[in-house]
Amino acid sequence: METLIFDGNNVVDLNSGGLRFDNRGVLFGETIFTTFRTYNGKILFLDDHLSRLKMNLDYFYSENIFTWETLRRQILQGILQLQQTLQNSEMDISLRITLYPFNEDRTDLGKKPDSIKFFITANPIDYSLKAISEITVAFDVCKQDKSNQPACIKIGSYMESAKMLRNARERGFEDVVLVNQDNILLEGVTSNLFFRLGNTIYTPDVKAGILDGVTRSHFIKCLKENAWEIKEGFYTKNDLLNADEAWLSSSVKGIRVISCIEQKQFIKPQHAEAFTKQLISLFESYCKNYEE
Repeated sequence: METLIFDGNNVVDLNSGGLRFDNRGVLFGETIFTTFRTYNGKILFLDDHLSRLKMNLDYFYSENIFTWETLRRQILQGILQLQQTLQNSEMDISLRITLYPFNEDRTDLGKKPDSIKFFITANPIDYSLKAISEITVAFDVCKQDKSNQPACIKIGSYMESAKMLRNARERGFEDVVLVNQDNILLEGVTSNLFFRLGNTIYTPDVKAGILDGVTRSHFIKCLKENAWEIKEGFYTKNDLLNADEAWLSSSVKGIRVISCIEQKQFIKPQHAEAFTKQLISLFESYCKNYEE
C-alpha cells in the first residue's frame, strides 16, 4: 500500500496533489502534529492525541483563529475516510495529523493566520506490539532547553534531530538518547526513555524538558495497574549506563529494547529476558483491551 493522504476534503494518493505548498507549514516548518497507529484495526489512544493537538493550538494561536469542535469533527471525518479506504488492508497503519496556519493572500511568518488547515497521512507499518525488537543507541547533547515550555509541545521542526540521527548512524548506531548539558537524561529523538534497576523502572520527569508522550503516559499507567514500581525523576547518564535494562517507547513502534548504549552492552541473563517479555506482553494486552 502506498502512502495515502486526506487533504482536508478527500483521500488522495501521494502523487495526486491537492495540497497547496504556499503555506507557512512548508516554508517555515510552522506545524503542529501528532502520530499514532492502529492495532488489530483499532486506533490507539486517539482522544489523547487529539487533546494534545488542542493544547498545542491553544499555546500557539488565539481561539478566534479556529473553532476546535469544527476542526476536530473535520479531522475525525478524515480519519474515517482513510479507514474506509484501507478497510481491506491486513496491515496496521500509522497516521499523522499535521496542522498548519494558512493565509489566503500571502505567506508571512509573523502575520495572524486566517485559519488552521490540516492534512492526514496514512502508511502501512510492520511494527508488532508483541515482538521484542532491539535497538542500539548513542548519546547526544540536546542544545535546546525545553524545560520552560509545556510538556505537550510537539512541532514539526526536526532539523537538529535529523542531524543527530545521521551522526549516530554514521557511527553504527540506530537511534539516539539525549542528555542536557548537565548530563541529565532526557528522551530519544522521537521516543521516551525507560530503564530498570533491580525491580524498579525509572523514566525522566517531564519537568526535565521532555515530551509527555501519549504512549509514555499509557505505559506508566499500564505498569502501575499491574503493581510495578515506577519512578519519575532526574537521572544522569551514569544511571542509564548502570541499568539492568532499558527501553524506548513511541506511539508507532511501541516498546523497543535498547541492546547497547555506546560501548555499554546490556547483559541479558534469563531473568532479565523474562522481565522484558512480561513487560511487553502486559503493554500489548493493555493496548488490545483499551477502549476510549
